[in-house]
Amino acid sequence: MGSGTDGSVWETNRRTAVKILKLPQTFQQELESYRRLFQANITEICGYAVPRLIDFSVPLLAIEIDIVQPPRILDFGKVTLDRPPDFSEQTMADWNDLQQELWGDHWPTIQKILARLRSLGIYYSDPNPYNITPENWDPEL
Repeated sequence: MGSGTDGSVWETNRRTAVKILKLPQTFQQELESYRRLFQANITEICGYAVPRLIDFSVPLLAIEIDIVQPPRILDFGKVTLDRPPDFSEQTMADWNDLQQELWGDHWPTIQKILARLRSLGIYYSDPNPYNITPENWDPEL
């Protein structure tokens, strides 16, 4: 299904996805994010599908999740848990400006998604259209 900076993802014969992460810390962050979402019985946020945690293997750094279609939220490897990232006010202001430019009309919904994740102690600092994918996303819009 694909590879990224944090790991690789494969589709299983059970119509699920298995993600193998490269680093234990990234694995722990991603697993804890999916656990929190699972425990809160969250399968969607603002109409964006959230994969359900199916299984995991600590020794293999593997997480099995549902396969979901856009609009969807994926990839919790770069989150911080229970505290916001340690960025200056200026860095955050610049980040907000860049995000608003990237997302355009989708930005208010993305902000609501990020706020809901924060309410669970999941601080998602890497929103991009590969991780939070609107339906029929067209980066040229």
